[in-house]
Amino acid sequence: MQRLTAILFAMLVLQLTASAGENPGNLTTTAGAQVGDVFPHFSKSFGNGNAVEPGSRLIGKTYLKYSGSAFAPIDSAQYIYGGNRGGSPSIDNPNKDDHILFDHSYVFVYNKTLNTYENATHREQKFGMDNRVEWLAYQFWNIPTMNWKNKERYVYTYEADGRMQASTLQQWYATMWTNNVNSILFYDADNRVTNMKSVVYSVEFDYDANTKNLKHIIDKNWNTATQSWDNNERKSYQYNSKNAVTEFTLEVWNNSINGWVLVETWKFSYGSTGNLVSESEHLLWNGTTWTPNKRYKYAYQGGNETQNIEEVWSSAANGYVENKKIVRAYNTYNQPVIFRTYSWNGNTWVFTTGDEEIHYYYETYDPTFVSQFLASKPEMKVYPVPATSQVFVEFDMENKQDVNVYLTDMSGKIVYMTQDNAYGAYKKQIDVSNMPAGNYILSVNGALGTRMTERINVMH
Repeated sequence: MQRLTAILFAMLVLQLTASAGENPGNLTTTAGAQVGDVFPHFSKSFGNGNAVEPGSRLIGKTYLKYSGSAFAPIDSAQYIYGGNRGGSPSIDNPNKDDHILFDHSYVFVYNKTLNTYENATHREQKFGMDNRVEWLAYQFWNIPTMNWKNKERYVYTYEADGRMQASTLQQWYATMWTNNVNSILFYDADNRVTNMKSVVYSVEFDYDANTKNLKHIIDKNWNTATQSWDNNERKSYQYNSKNAVTEFTLEVWNNSINGWVLVETWKFSYGSTGNLVSESEHLLWNGTTWTPNKRYKYAYQGGNETQNIEEVWSSAANGYVENKKIVRAYNTYNQPVIFRTYSWNGNTWVFTTGDEEIHYYYETYDPTFVSQFLASKPEMKVYPVPATSQVFVEFDMENKQDVNVYLTDMSGKIVYMTQDNAYGAYKKQIDVSNMPAGNYILSVNGALGTRMTERINVMH
């Protein structure tokens, strides 16, 4: 059920975006921030998604594409945290990271001409009680002014029991935030979301009275002409005796027949343990019958998905033929460290133009520690800027603690790291003479929760 939980939720949320009928096996990967979701923090727990990570959290990822001879960088993302917050990548959707409880996240796009990464987007989150996200703001890099420019912000409110109550999408106009779309969640006695509604859309959730499983999700749009709700899409789910999803079907509303019309379906099979998907098949409705489209076969190690082979239907062969393969590797915390795609050339798996690769970078931390440093965060001095051969780091540490001092490049790769015991005045000299010219992030993470970051520039 590990994979199906994520797939089911992805399909559930997609009614709020333009990508209805998202293909769970055909992933579009990029490190870039995703803007435009109605509920960026709407999670499987329906708003109360205060993640406790396993002691390792994502600090960077790099996205590359095969250009014909090698993998070339496209973009990268960096994540900066406060206190005991953290996050891990989504296995089923590598470009989905709004569940990560970062304070700041920066996305850099690669400039092939200058052979360097440049600013693209910045996201900032403010947290309240129990690490609940109070707002999430998006900024884009404004090249003419060389500053970050506000774009969108999502403001969240919660009920007394911690459940998310509403999300308000705001747009930045001139000098202020202006409300755009306000979305409200409604719950039943079993704490399940029954409706997500705004003035322009409504998503209804229907559950089985006995098993409590989700049966249908009906997406409706407000018709201003008739002043009523018009059906748009319906997603239906079927389960086996272990309450694992065995089938997902998408229908769209047809006004001419005043009824639902089939579009596509997914069928899922499980291995001997019954909780991991061994195979899935995607079929399309041709108006008369279901026609095969794609099939996916999954392999696991220790419960982690290590391989996903995509097969496409061939009329000539009258069967499925290999097309793409996704390979993943994990660290000791069961977090992905690499994502890579291969293409089938008719004889073997090779890299072809358009194949993708993602590298993930992490840091260890204590997710149970309640940070005490926020009221008196030390100031860090980093000089000279730009640096040519040496960088000096200075700060005063009020509480004695072990600290990790490290440099990451704009791809998120750690290029320098050291561990010291810091108390009182601290000074560190870092040799950058052999590092490539460009921008780097200097980070200091303390065992008691101290977090400091500064950007530096190396020139030769």
